[in-house]
Order: sequence, then C-alpha cells, then structure tokens
Amino acid sequence: MRLWARLPKIRGLRGRVTDMLVTPDGTKVHGEYFSHLFYDTASVLEFRVIQESLREITVWLRLRPGVRALAADEDGRLRRAFVGMFGPDVDLDIRVVDDIPKTASGKHRFTESRVTAGAP
Repeated sequence: MRLWARLPKIRGLRGRVTDMLVTPDGTKVHGEYFSHLFYDTASVLEFRVIQESLREITVWLRLRPGVRALAADEDGRLRRAFVGMFGPDVDLDIRVVDDIPKTASGKHRFTESRVTAGAP
C-alpha cells in the first residue's frame, strides 16, 4: 500500500458562497459585482442582496457605528446601479438592519438567490 493511501483525507471544503443573481432577460450577475458596488458606499459595514424573484430584490444593510441612515447620494447611487443592472421594473427594497445572520458554518453570505437556476 502506498503511503499517501494511509494519510488522512479531507472530507469536504466549505468556502465562501456567492450566488449568481439573474436579471429578467436571463443575464447572470456574479455576486462579486455587489461587493464592488458596496465597497464604494462609506456608510455600509455589511450587506446581503437577496433575490426573491426575477423582479424582487431585498438588500439588507448593516451600517457603520454612529451612522443611522444611508446618505441620500449613497441611496440614489445604489438604486441607480440596481435599476441599471436589473431594469426599471425591479422592486428594490433596501433595509437597514441591526444584524445580518451568518450561515450555519458561521460565514457571511453576501448574495442569496431564491430564483430557480433555469430562470427565466
């Protein structure tokens, strides 16, 4: 028997999960798009973008300490970016929350798509 056959083996890996979101015309949007979008938003400490359906997106934002609300220019820029990507018929709900739950493995999930993979 070879030495490597007796060594312990990795049973599974758990890395960062980034769901692809889907626009109404079927374009897939990688979760990294949103990371770059929110990196430029000074008030935001943490976020999660949840695609409920092709035309419904909820954004949870946890703001930096001492910040109580998004500045009007930040809110406008984010809304324009989402409309630019998903179209004018998207129902966008931006919510400021106190906490964004971690996954069962304790990691932060940036994007979550509840749209069937084969959509539209």
